[in-house]
Amino acid sequence: MNIYVSMDPKARIEEMNAACAKAKDGKYEYVCLPQWFVYTASEALKGSETKVATILSLPGGTTSSFAKFAEAKQAIANGAALVIVPVNMQYCEDKDFAAVKGDLASALVACTTTNAQKRGAKTAALIDGAKLSLDDLRSAVAACAGTSVTYILVAHNEDAAKALKNEFPTVDAY
Repeated sequence: MNIYVSMDPKARIEEMNAACAKAKDGKYEYVCLPQWFVYTASEALKGSETKVATILSLPGGTTSSFAKFAEAKQAIANGAALVIVPVNMQYCEDKDFAAVKGDLASALVACTTTNAQKRGAKTAALIDGAKLSLDDLRSAVAACAGTSVTYILVAHNEDAAKALKNEFPTVDAY
């Protein structure tokens, strides 16, 4: 997956426009921007091969499942083509992978609505791979794979992402 990331929380409209232009010129599949830029960026990229992605529930995926659901619903309504949901890393660190799966599945309900399907919205679970052993990361990936998520992104551990891609084809480094 080819994503141009520009998630500066202090970004202004000029930086958003620059990120969209760089992503488009660089032939990126997605430009990942903060939630509040999704609508403007999707309008700016109309007709382009590059689509808008956004990350919900920052930092660390610790907002409630309902908050993630609401953010996902809004992101899709505003034109996000890829909704990235960070898994709750506290659940992962506590090895409560059933809670990881339940939390993610609840958030993803917004991405299975008719509106989301009509827009072709895709979803990704985001896991901080630096915080987990390979076995715990494998368990977290398995929990995510048991939901309706399209992709599983592993941040901060490219080697683990490559190793897990053999077991879980939807895994990619982020």
